[in-house]
Amino acid sequence: MSSSSGYVAIPRCPVIFDGANYPDFAAFMRVHMRGLRLWGVLSGEVSCPPRPVAPTAPIAPTPVALAPDATQAAKDAAQSADDTARDDYDRKVQEHSTAVATYRLDLADYTQWIDEDARVAAVLTFSVLP
Repeated sequence: MSSSSGYVAIPRCPVIFDGANYPDFAAFMRVHMRGLRLWGVLSGEVSCPPRPVAPTAPIAPTPVALAPDATQAAKDAAQSADDTARDDYDRKVQEHSTAVATYRLDLADYTQWIDEDARVAAVLTFSVLP
């Protein structure tokens, strides 16, 4: 049952819960979810890897605003504060660049884990169908 679109249809659990058939539904759902290799995640036996969190970009510093009649000492202090803020911002940009590279690797690993689980679940499901 393959298609050129790349999508695989996964059948649903054969017993639909109607409020009165819980024992049958629970038994079939357990078998169904094991066939999809998801029962361990639902029962807590297998932990899902945490989804990576994207790093937040640093915010550029705003220059210190001085009054037109500011003294030279105030201008020098403001320039020093601006230089320090710019250096700190440059450091944060470098750290952010490293964090983004790490995030991309973590996201690729996470996506691969999800894709592999879905692919194996589809193969297992179709291999047990009559």
